[in-house]
Amino acid sequence: MANMEMGNLFNWFCANKLSLNPDKTKYILIHAPRQKIDITDLTMTINGVRLKQIGNNLEEKNSKFLGIHLDECLTWKHHLNHVNLKISRALFAIKQIKHILPINSLRTLYYSMIHPHLSYGILAWGNAVQVNLNRTITIKKRAIRTINRASYNAHTDPLFKKCNILKLHDLYDYEVAQFMYRYHSNQLPKSFDNMFQYNYEMQVIHRTRQSHQMHIERCASNLSARLPHYNFPKMWNNLSLNIDNVSFFKFRKNLR
Repeated sequence: MANMEMGNLFNWFCANKLSLNPDKTKYILIHAPRQKIDITDLTMTINGVRLKQIGNNLEEKNSKFLGIHLDECLTWKHHLNHVNLKISRALFAIKQIKHILPINSLRTLYYSMIHPHLSYGILAWGNAVQVNLNRTITIKKRAIRTINRASYNAHTDPLFKKCNILKLHDLYDYEVAQFMYRYHSNQLPKSFDNMFQYNYEMQVIHRTRQSHQMHIERCASNLSARLPHYNFPKMWNNLSLNIDNVSFFKFRKNLR
């Protein structure tokens, strides 16, 4: 079936006078970490050219797509390693001038050199398992100590609050809530239509107090529990903010 779809794609490219480079076209089989996949008989081709597979036991472990590094188990380990390298380099540069610039300027440097790497794509990788996020959280704490010129073992909670900078998990929740507000208000692109359902849209005979909440799908594994279809509605239902007749700007301000 996949090869048939690849053939349809190739015909579409030809009909629209476009070319697809088979050497740069690869595929990933996404599965749970402990799930064993038999790939001995799997051959993916396009226009008769065999495509390379990306996987943990293969030559290429991950693939970069729009700046996000994907692996076959969606652990986001490779992407977080990339993010950690970027923000570590930025933090090293900030440390060189932390005694020269005022704290407000150091905070500005944080938002221009570190924050973009942490916020980009966080809706995808922000709910990774804790063990993979620990290194990123540690570097972010070092950054908040640096811009406040605090000691290496200073408690970071007051520093985050002082600089009005969100912790990594709070930043993830912040971005998810904004996404769900836009979904609830029909402000997202059409491709997101019907991505989630409300309880009243399900085949329920009796209306309950939860009828206007998001429907949360059942999860069969820890991997599915971290995916948006389950995690985003759950977080939205737990949000205590009133969103009726509230603009996006005011919602974001109250949320923060």
